[in-house]
This record gives sequence, C-alpha cells and structure tokens, in this order.
Amino acid sequence: MKLTLTAKIKILPTSEQEQPLQKTMQAYCDACNAVSEVIFKENTLVQAKLHKIIYLFL
Repeated sequence: MKLTLTAKIKILPTSEQEQPLQKTMQAYCDACNAVSEVIFKENTLVQAKLHKIIYLFL
C-alpha cells in the first residue's frame, strides 16, 4: 500500500531570498499558463501528446 503525506508549511524567506523566490514563483506560474494554453488549443489531456508538444518549449 502506498501512502502519501502532504504538509502545508509557511516559509519565511530573508530579504535576500525574497526576490529570487518571487521570480521563481512567477516563472512557474508563466509555465503553467503556457501549458494551459496548449491544452485548450490542442483540446487534449493526453500526457504523451502534450509532452511532445511542450517539453522543448519549456
């Protein structure tokens, strides 16, 4: 039996860490939006097909 444990934590970045963290979160959000656009354009959720389309782009 496989068990998954999820923890919700609050991070407290230093002022030095805050800007790179914001950039990373924005890049992640942009990538998710790009993938969503492809999904709607191609009208598919087939992982293999999406992988071929998106992998090199991201």
